[in-house]
Parts: sequence; structure tokens; C-alpha cells
Amino acid sequence: MRALLLLLVLTPSLSFADPAFVSEDIYVFLHSGPSKNYRIIGSINAGTQLQVLDQNGDFTEVKDDQGRTGWIQSKYVTNAPTFRVTIPKLQASLKAAQDKIQELSSGHDSLVNNLDTLQQDKSQLSSQVAEQKSQITRLQAQVKGMDQSNLMRWFLYGGCVAGGGLLLGLLLPYLIPRKKKKDMWM
Repeated sequence: MRALLLLLVLTPSLSFADPAFVSEDIYVFLHSGPSKNYRIIGSINAGTQLQVLDQNGDFTEVKDDQGRTGWIQSKYVTNAPTFRVTIPKLQASLKAAQDKIQELSSGHDSLVNNLDTLQQDKSQLSSQVAEQKSQITRLQAQVKGMDQSNLMRWFLYGGCVAGGGLLLGLLLPYLIPRKKKKDMWM
């Protein structure tokens, strides 16, 4: 009874254009007129799609899937599809979602393995970079030492040339006699 009251409160107003369904009760009696006093001309199972023809107080005139026309209580008619219609759709949607989750999960595992490989490669490359930086620092120090050594070598060569030139300039006049000019005044 509570379910029927809840269904009645939550049931939106019926429209003649929208399809209607028998609510989730097991079956509903189809009357020949708009009250329970009219003769029962059949029953309609829950979830049966109906076409709403007219509404009179607490009763709605409907046409069922077998082509029968009659009146049922309005509280048993709803615009929302029943569980018999929605559950298979939801199950299909759930199956599709589960398949997608499975697909994404396998893709995730592949990406995690790929990430682990890339992290290992990164650590190897980082160690190689550190080793090469150390080698560059060592080579720069060696080049700086060579620059100082070359500077000293050129300084030594220059000093040797200057010293040799000075020595040669001082010794050469003594080694090579000069011609004496005959001076007329003397």
C-alpha cells in the first residue's frame, strides 16, 4: 500500500501524447467504464505499454498492446517505463561499462609497465649525464692547465729569444772586428 501511495505521489500528470505503462503491480483489471462498478473485460500485466485515450476522475481510458480498449485506475498508469523495460537496458549498459573497464584496465597495466621501463631508462640516462658532466669538468680543468702550460712555454720561448738576442747583440761586436775607418784628422 505504501508503494502505491509513493507511486501516486511521484507519478507525474499523464499526457495523451506520451506512451504509458501499467505500473509494477502483477496485473490490473480492465473495466468497460470509468469506475470499478463497470464490468471487468480483462486484465493487463505489469509493464504493458498502453496508449492513453481519455481521463475521467480516478480512471484512465487506455488501449493495450492487444488492441483492447477499456478503463483502468489512473494510479496504476505511469509515464515512466517499468522495470521490465529499464532493467534489460541497464543490464546492457552495465555490460558495456564492464567491458570498457576491462579494456581500460588492460591498457592501464600496459601503461604501468611502460612507465616502469621509462623510469629505469631515465635513471640510467641520469647516471650517464652525471658521469659525462664529471668528465667535462675534468677535461675543462685539463684544458685550463694546458693553457697555463702553453703560456709558460711561450713565455720561456720569448725569454730564450730575448736572452739569445741580447747575448748575440753583446757578443757579436766583440767577435766580429769592426773595420776601422781611417780618420783624416788623426
